Amino acid sequence: MECIYYQDLNEQTKFAKIIGAEAKHLKALRLRDNDKIMITNGTGLCAVSTVHRISKEEYRLSVKEYLPNHGEMSRTVGLAIGLLDNRDRFETALEKAVELGVSHFHPVISDYVQGKKYNKSRTELKVIAATKQCKRARLMSVYDLVSIIDFSEMTKDYDQIILADENGQEPNKTVLKKSVLLLIGPEGGFSEEEIKTFKEDSRTELWNLGNRRLRAETAAVICAGIVSASM
Repeated sequence: MECIYYQDLNEQTKFAKIIGAEAKHLKALRLRDNDKIMITNGTGLCAVSTVHRISKEEYRLSVKEYLPNHGEMSRTVGLAIGLLDNRDRFETALEKAVELGVSHFHPVISDYVQGKKYNKSRTELKVIAATKQCKRARLMSVYDLVSIIDFSEMTKDYDQIILADENGQEPNKTVLKKSVLLLIGPEGGFSEEEIKTFKEDSRTELWNLGNRRLRAETAAVICAGIVSASM
């Protein structure tokens, strides 16, 4: 069953009029009348509905079942990652983070960052597409690009900070707390001074992800996967 995005869905919705981009999506799927489709509103609710084609540009969905918090984890997970020079690799980390249940995405500028361009609007569209693909009830929150120093002052909402670092310990998913921040460096990693700043925070744990050097997006996927598997 495929999934579309419909912001106005709520638990009183019986029918939904679908036009515009999502109608084009439905058309591309070649669905027949009474075929099933899932809807997500991106704010905590999914629903199963049946499709009725009104015209080439309009569909009517009949809601059959509500699925609150479908596909969501019980804990809050943030991913802070250094901006990457390669947009495709950066967006791979973003899309996989959505699939693995990450709820907050923080792009950061650190000492060794090579990338310069960040398009928040494009990032938000990528999140919507990935959310539909994996059938999540909530859109991952996307934040503005900030320096790692400024970001370090914005972490107060997290109970635990996990920093991917070769000098860390083997990951222990049994001690994960209610809200977790995953911290991944850019292509060149974090500088010694940046690592020192986070190590001075009592909430920080260093995770060693193995004896092979990993790309930043791979490290992000591994960390998010470990946390997702412990949900």
